[in-house]
Amino acid sequence: MSKKKSIPYLLSDYNNILEDFQIQKINCMGKDELLIHLKNQDSWLYDFYLRQKCINLFVRTGGFISIQLSDDDLYKIGVETTIKQINKRYFFDLENDSNTKIIHKILSRITNNIKNYFSPFRKINYTQFNNYLYEMEDLDDAFEKIVQEIDLEKIDRETIKIGLKKVWENSIVDMDFDMQDFQDICEKFGFRSLDILNYDPYSFAFKITKESLNNNFYQLTLVFDEGSVA
Repeated sequence: MSKKKSIPYLLSDYNNILEDFQIQKINCMGKDELLIHLKNQDSWLYDFYLRQKCINLFVRTGGFISIQLSDDDLYKIGVETTIKQINKRYFFDLENDSNTKIIHKILSRITNNIKNYFSPFRKINYTQFNNYLYEMEDLDDAFEKIVQEIDLEKIDRETIKIGLKKVWENSIVDMDFDMQDFQDICEKFGFRSLDILNYDPYSFAFKITKESLNNNFYQLTLVFDEGSVA
């Protein structure tokens, strides 16, 4: 009768097995096949095998992950730059280097390209990227203002007059909103207060105040100037 015996299985064992399998797969590639993978950003070599190795090497050798850019962002920058360099000129000996040695050089180059991204002496760097983001935010704000102005121009004047009249009606009991405020708003849209209300509001010289009552409550009171009441 056979007996079953459980063998402890650690995550590190799985990682080692996976690593061995991937290295074996890399070594079995022909140079042409390897080159196709190295020029393809979506290859499993970049997406799966090299990614965490590059990030770990970058951090271990003094690199840092910025607040604005995640490790995925940095790795993508490193890979894109590396592929452009491969397309221009090989920095490895395709014929004589082993596949694993080529992969090791790719790993080092990606990490260095990430580091170079933070160098002020590089043509494209992190500081320029930050400045670009700030410029884009300013452009977005300016564009939004233009869109708002265009939208206002599309609204017919009668609709604007109705809206302004509604503003006045809703502000009657607003202690912080007076006739001058309303007139300023009207002028912004090219109207006079008389155009909106169909009467001269200054001919009704009154103001609204609060008066306390005996029960600790308040009531609104209209106060007229003497010359405004016949």
